[in-house]
Amino acid sequence: PDGGFGASPSLEGAALAASSSAEAVKSGGGSLSARDGSSTTLAATKPARSRAGRRTVVRRYVAIDVRLSPSVVVAENEAGEKAGEKVGVACIDNDLFALAEALRDAGEAPEVAIEATCGWYWAVDVLQELGANVFLVNPSGLAWENRRVKGDYRDCCDLLDRMRLGKLPEAWIAPHAVRELREPVRARLVMLRTGLKAQLKAVLAKHGLRPPVKDLWGVAGPVWLDQLDLPRACTTRIESIRDLVEVYDREIDMLGREIHRELKDDAGYRAIQAIPGVGPTIAAIMVAEIGDVGRFKSPEALCSWAGLTPKHHHCDTLVRRGRISTAGSTPPARRPAWGLTWSP
Repeated sequence: PDGGFGASPSLEGAALAASSSAEAVKSGGGSLSARDGSSTTLAATKPARSRAGRRTVVRRYVAIDVRLSPSVVVAENEAGEKAGEKVGVACIDNDLFALAEALRDAGEAPEVAIEATCGWYWAVDVLQELGANVFLVNPSGLAWENRRVKGDYRDCCDLLDRMRLGKLPEAWIAPHAVRELREPVRARLVMLRTGLKAQLKAVLAKHGLRPPVKDLWGVAGPVWLDQLDLPRACTTRIESIRDLVEVYDREIDMLGREIHRELKDDAGYRAIQAIPGVGPTIAAIMVAEIGDVGRFKSPEALCSWAGLTPKHHHCDTLVRRGRISTAGSTPPARRPAWGLTWSP
């Protein structure tokens, strides 16, 4: 009804739209509840969403080949195109600020692949602090030894391709506590001392001398060495080796005490020594290399990580199993674990 006010254009448009919708529904046999008892059905229309306010998420992939100096950084987008003015291909010094500056052009939260070689600790720490999604790559799983062309840039491009496909052979990023424990355990001073002792026996063999005792480093061995009459050069070398062995003995004892002090309250360190043939040295190696045992989903996965599982060849109905693969992620833990499998 006309109340004296002019009809609004918007109201007129709404009325026309409602009437046309009602007529269309009536012709189709629909119903709409109204005052006169007739019924018509109205279909709800979804509002059109504008895409102007949406932000396109661009994934960036970065590969870093860490060397002594400089390191190579290569960044690409999902299409495999070089991304960023500074990050497309860059050589940077092994410096915290240089790495942060190079990663700045890679965008927000990039996916970064870095090999577990040449002191990756500092680089991974910086990348994680910058908010990057870091993938630590196991070099033994890349099988690059058969490539005809190998270089730093080519290695980075290969890592980028594998990362886009989701086929990176990942390694575990050990926390700081495990890294600090691995330093004294991986010192390998006993191996160096054994090499020195072998050098001394080689000098004696050149003069046809055979030690009268098996252990030259016990009580009778040093006395016999003092009585030898050899040329001056050989005598000087023997004395040098003996002095170095004494130094290694002192350092090995010191590291043994330090490792035991760190692990004496560790439940895994005590539990693994219950296995026959396992002493403090092997127990410390296993605890330091395994780290968090909960990261393995099964005992079979732990054995595979240590490289103790046999090789498996399957073709049709023919199945062959060979020797252990030795293809695990950590050679330091493989030898003591392999020795345990042969212990009574």
